[in-house]
Amino acid sequence: MSTRATASTNKTITTAGNLFSVKGGVLRVIDSATGDIARTTNGAIENEMYGVYTVFIASTSAMIDNSVTYLGHKTLKISTLDTSGRGRITFGLDPSSSVDYNVSTVKKVGIPVKPSTTYKFSCLAKTNNAYTNSVYLSTRQISDTGVRVASEAISNRISGTNDWTLLTITFTTEATASYMALGFYDNVAGNIGSANFALMSATFEEVLTINNPSVTPALLYPKATAVTSNDNIDQSQVVAGNTKRLGELGDVYQAQQFTPTKKNFTGVTFQRGTDTGTFTGNVTVSLRADSGGSPTGGDLVSLTYTNAQWGALTATTDVSVSLPYTVTPATPYWIVFKSSTADNSNYTRLVVSSTDVGSPFKQGDGTPTWGADQSVALYFKTLYSKNTTNLTISTATQSLSVTSPTTDGWANGTVIDTADPSYGVTPLTLASGANTVNFSSNGPATADGEVDPSLQATFQNVLTQYTSKTRATAVGRATAVNRTDLIISRLST
Repeated sequence: MSTRATASTNKTITTAGNLFSVKGGVLRVIDSATGDIARTTNGAIENEMYGVYTVFIASTSAMIDNSVTYLGHKTLKISTLDTSGRGRITFGLDPSSSVDYNVSTVKKVGIPVKPSTTYKFSCLAKTNNAYTNSVYLSTRQISDTGVRVASEAISNRISGTNDWTLLTITFTTEATASYMALGFYDNVAGNIGSANFALMSATFEEVLTINNPSVTPALLYPKATAVTSNDNIDQSQVVAGNTKRLGELGDVYQAQQFTPTKKNFTGVTFQRGTDTGTFTGNVTVSLRADSGGSPTGGDLVSLTYTNAQWGALTATTDVSVSLPYTVTPATPYWIVFKSSTADNSNYTRLVVSSTDVGSPFKQGDGTPTWGADQSVALYFKTLYSKNTTNLTISTATQSLSVTSPTTDGWANGTVIDTADPSYGVTPLTLASGANTVNFSSNGPATADGEVDPSLQATFQNVLTQYTSKTRATAVGRATAVNRTDLIISRLST
């Protein structure tokens, strides 16, 4: 059946109705880093909170760079220290891994994707004396069980000394793909040189073909729903090596001081140790205020593990507890653990460092009376929430972008309707026939500490159906107005 575009005619267009996912910019928020702290072994660069990691093959270093910037923002730098040097920077999963991946790690830091879907990964790179074809981007598809899917795919390569140059790779996922690993490479030995990657420029977009069956152009006004992420790392101390008793007569309480930089505190990650004897108590984890370098007052927010729940936690494995509370940045607080029992023969333990590597860690009796700093530090990560701040949809020649009207970003569940006149957007014009449209979400560079300029986005359930309202103009041509529903979520780091 066909519908002619005439005055006051409405038509409904139904397309293939599969769900799809689009990941927005893959850059990380690194501007708050100290910078210029070289990493010469595998692991997180400067701090796990920045979500960038190294995989070194030989004679290489990496850092968050203060001197080579892009539009005023810090960049990632990888340097080869001699002619054997080569390596790469990842977001926690190595695209060049020769073995399959740990499932829990994949689900924590992998980039979720939809099978049989086209994506585009792009980033600007600047090089100095890079060896021939050594600098490029890489991707690897991964199944939901951690199995490598298909071969590693790479972007265009650059060599020598270059100003900011776009690296890009477009690929289609396999039917069994559920996650992606992404990497930034200086991976061919031969020169002493360096490569900087401008994460503020990086995007990971779904490439969608939208068909406009009308013979006239159509106007695309996307509609989205904002989703807030709650497990972003603010402060952390992840050096382990020892444990502290919890539930002895003099150790009913254990407490770790920290100073947040973000106001939207959502909880804490910790590790429990093994028990001595038969621990029968419950454990309460809470947030408390500071006074004179010790916890003070009652719990600001708390959660209690029953003895059975505590016993079910795996020792020396990360456990995250939800403790939502609006804190005051730059003000000390305490993470407090309390046992409901005090027994010198039967108690549990918390994982700590073996040396003094952070803020004060104190123990307290049942009063509690707080003792002196114990010269160790709790293994912990404090968590905070980020809001969606920006939505961008583009074609090869057009771009539509809307930004939250507040610096805090859109609250969870906010409907972002680009047809709302307050956004003042010009819709995308879709020509008759197939149109290639890219989706991403990169927040504004001026966003404050509670929003993430690199917040990733997931778009789902788009264009299963849209309504095109057409009207005749004075010269007899029709204009179609198309509406699309999307959902924005974050990419885990």
